[in-house]
Amino acid sequence: MDNRSWSEIAAAQAVAEGTGDEKTIARFFWKPILNRAETEKANRPIYAKRVFVEIITPGSGTPKTFLANDKHRKRFKQFYNWFQQQQNDVLDGTPIEKWNQIDSDKAATLKWYGFTTVERLAEFDPNENPGLTPEDVAIVGMARDYLAGRDEKDKEIEALKEQLAEAQKPKRGRPRKVDEEQGESHHDEDEIAA
Repeated sequence: MDNRSWSEIAAAQAVAEGTGDEKTIARFFWKPILNRAETEKANRPIYAKRVFVEIITPGSGTPKTFLANDKHRKRFKQFYNWFQQQQNDVLDGTPIEKWNQIDSDKAATLKWYGFTTVERLAEFDPNENPGLTPEDVAIVGMARDYLAGRDEKDKEIEALKEQLAEAQKPKRGRPRKVDEEQGESHHDEDEIAA
């Protein structure tokens, strides 16, 4: 298994192919665009999902976004392959963007690196990638703690439900008398002595 990051693999590929894209990063993503012909036919907005590519060249300022075509797919083959792999991933667990312990920017970054769920992030071994920042390593720990805590909270919730069910069972004996003037409840002397 290759332990390099996708950007390192893509840079190596670019050097080998002589494209000059060693430092360029491409991010493929889905985006809905308005289908004018279908919109007119249906008399309501109809969108089609299309693949776009955002090309980020260091030093050029802002990224450039294009509707992805075959040239982009070929030029940034490793990035496109990674995008396709992401699309095939089964989403089982807590989606990373729904995890309330990180902000949306960090969630987008983690998703870009292939961590689509908190469970997938928690399974990651930070020792496999020594290039991670201390913040990234801490987030992996947070994911593990979150999942462990969720398991503990599930157990705690079940115990509380059992206690509530037990408390709601009818009690034997006479019901308490309520003093209407004082609004207080008190027991008969027989009950207190018993």
